[in-house]
Amino acid sequence: MKVSRAKLIYWSGIAVVIVLLVVVIATWPSRKEQPQAERPVPVSIITLSPEQVEDVVRLPGWILPIRESRVATEKGGRVAALSVREGDSVTEGQVLLQLESGVWSNMQLKAQIQLRDAERELKRLQVLSESGAVSQSDFDKVSAMRDSARIDMAQATLEMTRCQVRSPFDGIVNTRRVEIGEFAPEGGFVFHLVQTDRVKVSVDVPERDVATLKTGDNCIFRVLVLPDRVFTGTVSFVAAAAGEESHSYRLEMESANTDSVLKPGMVAEVDIVRGTIGDAVVIPLASVVPYKGEHVVFVVSDGKAVRRKVQLGAMLPERVVVKAGLSPGEVLIVDGMRGLEDGRAVATVVRQDR
Repeated sequence: MKVSRAKLIYWSGIAVVIVLLVVVIATWPSRKEQPQAERPVPVSIITLSPEQVEDVVRLPGWILPIRESRVATEKGGRVAALSVREGDSVTEGQVLLQLESGVWSNMQLKAQIQLRDAERELKRLQVLSESGAVSQSDFDKVSAMRDSARIDMAQATLEMTRCQVRSPFDGIVNTRRVEIGEFAPEGGFVFHLVQTDRVKVSVDVPERDVATLKTGDNCIFRVLVLPDRVFTGTVSFVAAAAGEESHSYRLEMESANTDSVLKPGMVAEVDIVRGTIGDAVVIPLASVVPYKGEHVVFVVSDGKAVRRKVQLGAMLPERVVVKAGLSPGEVLIVDGMRGLEDGRAVATVVRQDR
């Protein structure tokens, strides 16, 4: 039977497709993509070497004025005059406020007149007493009048002084709480004065560190708003007993403030030196990775990253002392360790040997 040309072409095509399918199926396993070799992870490294470092603890503190006073009125009265405003500099003894004192001024004037008259009369009687024309009782009476006038005058002068508020030291008016015409009650707080040419730094020191400090020691400190400046303070006071609530010991330092950049109320960071650590292994704090509740680092061995558990010691600015887990001479990965796996091949990009 004769097969038409069209049918021959059709069946030939079917046969070719079947052959191709067989070949593909037969070779399928061999065409699977083989896993590529892992590329080395680029890292930065340092070679560890022993150092001698200070064991420093950084504690929070507060800037305080070297002196401050909440100045109050000694007696009550209406404010007659004010000589200063907030922010003004004042000197010791300067009159800041004057209360109305007319009554005491009149009393002082009256006492002055009485004193003058009594002294004049005494002089006259002394002349007459030489001739025996004055009795002792008359002389004593005038003497008593003189003494009474002196007492009245002293009392009036004292009361007039009490109508003034004076600065107890050189400083700055931080707060003024009254205006002219207002009534200031006796003992009322009218001015807050501060002296800031020198400042104090107050810091609470834990029990374990207080024994290392004594008056006269120098400590460095910084303030958060001036991160590029370092200041030095001298310990002026160490509490003899711990605070009842904090169970820490208050320490105060004094520091010069000639450029007035240190403002009372600023937050400070005080470095307390506990001692010196010799042959210490010190690493960047950023190279420590938290792992399952522990601290680990990565070192390089035979071109691969090796995870190493470490025990941390004293904390330094941006660095930490390793008490156990690392030795001098080992190569530590300091950058590129995030997400790094134990045993992964690494390639050094930057060597930061010290």
